[in-house]
Amino acid sequence: MSVSSNKIPLCFVVALECEAAPFKRYYQLKLLQSGLPFSIYWDTKDLIYLVVSGVGKAFAAAAVAYLYTKLGERKNMVWLNVGVAGHRERELGELCLAHKILDLGSDLCFYPPLVFETHLVSECVATSDVGVRDYPENFVYEMEAAGFYQMALKCSSAELVQVIKIISDNQHQGLDQLKASKVEELIGQNMVELDGFAKKICSLSSLLPRRSSLSLLEKVEARFHFTFTQRQQLKFYLEKILFWEREEELLFLFDLPSGRKVLEALKKKLSEYVYEP
Repeated sequence: MSVSSNKIPLCFVVALECEAAPFKRYYQLKLLQSGLPFSIYWDTKDLIYLVVSGVGKAFAAAAVAYLYTKLGERKNMVWLNVGVAGHRERELGELCLAHKILDLGSDLCFYPPLVFETHLVSECVATSDVGVRDYPENFVYEMEAAGFYQMALKCSSAELVQVIKIISDNQHQGLDQLKASKVEELIGQNMVELDGFAKKICSLSSLLPRRSSLSLLEKVEARFHFTFTQRQQLKFYLEKILFWEREEELLFLFDLPSGRKVLEALKKKLSEYVYEP
């Protein structure tokens, strides 16, 4: 299936059917595909899609890739990962926007950029391979965001890929007490807020070109932390190197451990094209 409309698809990725239920009601989504590999719901009029990935970062990444392919690999689609999560102190039902995503299994970090103001609380979202019950750090703990973000970043501009979590458990009401009906209730009471955020992202999407010449720059900036000066160096190096090389030849950058190592690698790469007279 491909999307021929000029509208930009809005793609929600959730882990569980109980997380999907409030979206289905609010947007009046219809079942597009049931069962394997993933259940997908949609609204043809407004091009809203929702895929239920299952629990875990690998399933979340696979669901993004599957839906991206199913929708014809369109550029600049909006991708939002929404789901419940735990936090040591935050109140149940509170919305938290990810300004940093930490993969606890690999120590990889991502920094989703946000280019408009929002009153949503921002937090570090930590993706764990297992449910976290003791909240050792002041993080928002869940199990999908890192896999979702890493894959969605390959499919769209960094500004259009965001993660929002709704607090479902804390040190006072633990994960073991959480029921599917409570998950559905917590997300349902936040649907107006979630819809407002999604509309802002969709408005931003309509302003972006269908393919940005700075797509690699955006993705590298979202993957690593850079100071202002380092961002200027990064832009300089990439603009020079991409005169000679394709973006695909620089994908090794994403395997490096830090922004500093990225800049060192790019400086070395650029020196290959600078010849002494």
